[in-house]
Amino acid sequence: MINKTRFKINQSENIVDFIHLFCTETLVHRNGTKKHFLSTANVIKDYEIVTGVKFNFCSNLSTLNSFCNYLLIDRKVNNITLSKYVSTLKSILRHAAKHPYNKIINKQLLTFSAPRNDRHFEVVALTIDELKRIESLLLTDNRRLQKIKNIFLFSCYTGLRYGDIIRLQHHNIHYDEMMIKIYVEKTEKFLTIPITKPIKEILDQYSHEKRPLPKISNQKLNDAIKQLGKLAGLNEPVEKVRYVGAERKETVKSKWQQISSITGRKTFVSLSLEKGMSVPQVMSVSDHVDMRSLSRYIDVSANQKRKSMETAWN
Repeated sequence: MINKTRFKINQSENIVDFIHLFCTETLVHRNGTKKHFLSTANVIKDYEIVTGVKFNFCSNLSTLNSFCNYLLIDRKVNNITLSKYVSTLKSILRHAAKHPYNKIINKQLLTFSAPRNDRHFEVVALTIDELKRIESLLLTDNRRLQKIKNIFLFSCYTGLRYGDIIRLQHHNIHYDEMMIKIYVEKTEKFLTIPITKPIKEILDQYSHEKRPLPKISNQKLNDAIKQLGKLAGLNEPVEKVRYVGAERKETVKSKWQQISSITGRKTFVSLSLEKGMSVPQVMSVSDHVDMRSLSRYIDVSANQKRKSMETAWN
């Protein structure tokens, strides 16, 4: 809850000021949410400095469009990142609407949308063969990379996000039921994941350690995962397509350069579907909240497509 008496009505109320006050006062929002809000506030503040335009609750669509152009042109973000900023801004405005600002908020700001247009974009996930190549890496002379390998494979086997993996504690591991039980911050739900043989083999290596898995920053993890990919020979060129406004931008890099911690989660989803798990079963483990977020994975596997065609026609 927050103290509403702290919010004084002002027709020219600045959104950045509200965000800072809101994040200071609120007791019910996660630190991750506050971090996104404050990051958006910093970007809005930069926009105001560069353009000399104040972004207030009563600002019109012209200001919002100008802000979007600033993101695309000055900050060179792609449409996906732009959509995330606009979505966060609308979330902030909805919170403000619950307070005395409801009468001064320009409702057009709440209906504005910036489509991501990413439904048919590539999903960078490992194939079964590529996963086996990572698994077979012998890293006995490099303890750091061995730990990274275990964390990455754990994500591939469980579908857990990086943030949930680093929060994992021994009390989340229930060997009597062969289940991992963890509260997921992003969706605010309790998640249960069956402990399969490869998951248990990793957990057994750290059964006497303070944590079930080593802890490492996301940036260091991402850098080291690329090292693993390079050692495993993931050299297949992968084309990445993004849109900046209406301009299509293509980059082609080796697959090892494209993988990161999120690849583990994507690999779990794509390979689980390929191995025959149903969409509802995968969603119950991966904690995807709707079909839209999972739809890009359903057609990701050329292998699966080939096998289905061969079964049907050969």
